[in-house]
Amino acid sequence: MTIEKDCDDLILDVYTYKTIVYGCCGSEDELAIYDYQNKLIIDGDEKILIGDIPNSDIKLFAPWKNFDKDPKIRGTLYFCYNNEDRYAVKIKNSLLTNDCSEFSPDILINTENSQDTYNKYINEYQLWSLDKIENKNQINNLQLKIAFDCDKTTKALIIRTLPNSTEKLTVDYSSTNPPYMDVQCIDVLNEAGVEHLLLDLPSVDRESDNGVLAMHHAFWQVPENPQFHKTITELIFVPNEVPDGNYLLSLQVAPFENDASPSRPVLYAVK
Repeated sequence: MTIEKDCDDLILDVYTYKTIVYGCCGSEDELAIYDYQNKLIIDGDEKILIGDIPNSDIKLFAPWKNFDKDPKIRGTLYFCYNNEDRYAVKIKNSLLTNDCSEFSPDILINTENSQDTYNKYINEYQLWSLDKIENKNQINNLQLKIAFDCDKTTKALIIRTLPNSTEKLTVDYSSTNPPYMDVQCIDVLNEAGVEHLLLDLPSVDRESDNGVLAMHHAFWQVPENPQFHKTITELIFVPNEVPDGNYLLSLQVAPFENDASPSRPVLYAVK
């Protein structure tokens, strides 16, 4: 078969493929999932929740689309099995406070079954509690939950060191013992609620520390209480034209199950 889609990225799966049109200038990514007959299953903004049922041909999809022609509607949550029986739930603006983010909410399956697992990097559940079901009519009491970001705590901190010339883009830091963060900074970061730390240095830790990695371990609280949702992004560059202040951050971490992953952080001005 031939796949011809106007998109920025295309991700192949066993039974479906996903197209991504990356957002620009404050807009979110546009996602769509198709089967291999090139039939659209579902599309949405920024993320599509997938529920994979082991040993079954049934799959469920739940995307969100921001806003609506009706100004009273904040957005719409969709739900479907494969490409059949699409449902839509419209969320009114009156249900949210003015503090809530304009970006798409997180979509979760409200399951208390310990067998079910969730991979946040690919936004997919493995629903082992529904293992081997043969018909979607066997699925009962499945609950979806949407969570808007209405918290004003500082979830991300970007550190721009001085001097800040464009030479940072090409400098070789090897064997130079560049600046790093003192592990005592961790109390300040924790008190501020920082979950994502970005800086323009090659590492938060000393270049040669005999593998201690003190700041990495303290930030992620390993091995005592690993914080898998936190990230550290190193070797960023923030031009001098970008003033200090508060921004919206799209971190865009690649969906790799690994200790390290590339990302594409983008800042958006708060209007």
